[in-house]
Amino acid sequence: MTQQTRGLYNKFQVTRTDGQQDPDAVYFVLNVGSDRIARSALFVYAEQVAEKNPALSAEIFGMLLDINQHADVKPLDQYLNMGENALKGPNHE
Repeated sequence: MTQQTRGLYNKFQVTRTDGQQDPDAVYFVLNVGSDRIARSALFVYAEQVAEKNPALSAEIFGMLLDINQHADVKPLDQYLNMGENALKGPNHE
């Protein structure tokens, strides 16, 4: 069984940079640099968080666009279809 077919497992240990601990927290790590599906998931997250936290949403969209500038990373179809509106988040004309 390879890592690609293994499913969920404990691969990373996540710690907060401020040193605080939350025993109830559940973290899920995605490699958006090399995983196109992870970028799609982060794109959806940026859309959903836009109303509550527009700055975070804009930063995520910017990060995704920066990642897509690399020659070895295929752009998301959503970016190609949305063009400049991708940076503005959802519900923006």
